[in-house]
Amino acid sequence: MKEVIAFVQASGGLDYAKAAMERYSAAAFAILDQMPDSAAKTAMRELVVYVTQRRK
Repeated sequence: MKEVIAFVQASGGLDYAKAAMERYSAAAFAILDQMPDSAAKTAMRELVVYVTQRRK
């Protein structure tokens, strides 16, 4: 397992995944910004933040 983690880190896999996550979250916020304010919109925004900013 250590070899796999080292390979992913060395090959830029984590940087690629982080950049993809940032693109998808920006797209999600752009879509949500077009919706009227509601409890559901707030919950979805909080979910995107939680998923993209959690550490473990």
